[in-house]
Amino acid sequence: MRKGTFSTRTIAFTAVMSAMVAVATMVLKIQTGESYTNLGDAVIFLTASFFGPIPGFIAGGLGSFLADLITYPTTMWFTLGIKSIEGLIAGLFVYFANKYIQGSEKKDKIIKYAIYVVGMIIAAAWMVGGYYVAKAFSYGTKESALVSLPKNCVQGSLSIVIAVILYGVLYPFAQKYIIKVDKSKLEEKIENDENANVKSE
Repeated sequence: MRKGTFSTRTIAFTAVMSAMVAVATMVLKIQTGESYTNLGDAVIFLTASFFGPIPGFIAGGLGSFLADLITYPTTMWFTLGIKSIEGLIAGLFVYFANKYIQGSEKKDKIIKYAIYVVGMIIAAAWMVGGYYVAKAFSYGTKESALVSLPKNCVQGSLSIVIAVILYGVLYPFAQKYIIKVDKSKLEEKIENDENANVKSE
């Protein structure tokens, strides 16, 4: 997503990604040791990578909230805040990279994608820390909250790897049907603004 182009298409994709976050959280689970980890965070990271901070914020919070509402309502309000901010953090790094690193050279692209990954890492760390604090508050002891800490670390790390792989696979599609559309709308807006300025002069 580009600045100033929160298009109807982007809104539609945000709604779709919110639903996908919910489905991935409830259904797409991978066994890690004696427990299971869901792939909801991977979809949140993908949303932030393709659309930026606001869609990441909405899809992360809404999708995860709905999943908890259906499966485990006890933590749904904690989840709403934690996953919203997780998507926002990842999306802000994407926004920064897109705005300030606009070169088409290979070096610029590597720097941009590295910033994307750093954003995912920080967002995942927020998720892990947020759930630790939330569960310590819920359970009443820090020791009880430690039980889920390793699982959330694995979930965050695995989600980053999956999101990076899927981003590379899906980028050609996004460039054709999403990014290109937003870019053309932005260029059209700039051209219209320039024409309006010329007429006013």
